[in-house]
Amino acid sequence: MFQTLIDNAARAAKAVADTPHLPPEADGLRAHAADFPAAVAPPLGAMAAQIGAFAGTACETAERLKPLIDAWGAGDEHVRDAILAVLSDLTKRLSDAIAADQAAFAVLSRYRDQILADQRQVAQIARDVAVRIDVLRTRLDQARDEAETQRKRLTILRAIPFPLPWVVAEIVSLIGSGHTMEQELSSLYRQQADLQGQAAAAAGGATAVQGFAGQLAVLETATQNLVTFASAAQGNMMQMMQALTGGAGSAVPVVVHAYLATLAAEARSIQHYLADG
Repeated sequence: MFQTLIDNAARAAKAVADTPHLPPEADGLRAHAADFPAAVAPPLGAMAAQIGAFAGTACETAERLKPLIDAWGAGDEHVRDAILAVLSDLTKRLSDAIAADQAAFAVLSRYRDQILADQRQVAQIARDVAVRIDVLRTRLDQARDEAETQRKRLTILRAIPFPLPWVVAEIVSLIGSGHTMEQELSSLYRQQADLQGQAAAAAGGATAVQGFAGQLAVLETATQNLVTFASAAQGNMMQMMQALTGGAGSAVPVVVHAYLATLAAEARSIQHYLADG
C-alpha cells in the first residue's frame, strides 16, 4: 500500500510538471513538482524498506525465540543472555528504522509545505486573471456601445438627401473615429483571448496542483502512521528489555513471551500496512 501511495504522488507530480502553458509566475511550481521523484520519493521508499525489513526480522525473531523462552521458563537461566543479545540487536534495528522514518517524514513535510505555497500562488494568479478579465469585459462592453452609437449616428447622417457642410464634416469625423474604434476593439479582443488562455492555464495548473497536494497529504498521513506503528513497537520492546534485565522469578519468561507475541502482532500490522493491494 505504501509504495502505491508514493507512485500515486509521483504520477500527480508529473501531471503538474507536464501542465502546459503555466503562467511564468508559476514556474516554481513546475520545478518543485519535478523534484519529487529525485528528492522526496527515494527517502520515503528507503524508509519503507527499512521499516519493512525490521518487521520481517521481528516476526522471524519471535518465532526463533519461542523455544529459548520456553527453555528459560523451564529453568534454563543460561539462555537469558542469548535472548537479551538477540533483542538488543532488534532494538537497534528498530531505532534506526524510526530515525529513517522521522527523517523521511521531515523531508515530506517540508516539501508539502512548499507545494501548498505553490498552490496558493497559482490560486492567486487565477484570481488576478479573473479580475483582469472582468475589467477587460467592462471595457469591451463600453467600446461596443460606443461603436454602435457611432454606427447609428453615421447611418442617420448618411440618410440626409442633401447634407450640409457640417453634416459632411461630421460624417468624415465619424468614419475616422470609427476606424480608431475598430482598432481598439480588435486590440481588446486580442487581450481577451490572451487572458482567457491564461485563465485556462491557471485553472489547469490549479487542478493539477490540488490533486498533487491531496496525494501528498495522504502520503504524509501514511508516513506518520508508520512512525506511530514503529513507536508503539519501540515502547513494547523497551518494556520487554526491562523485564529481561530487571525481572526475576518464574513469571518473567511468561511476561517476556507476552511482550514478544505483542511485538510479532505489531510487526505483522506494519507488514500489512506496507503491503500493496
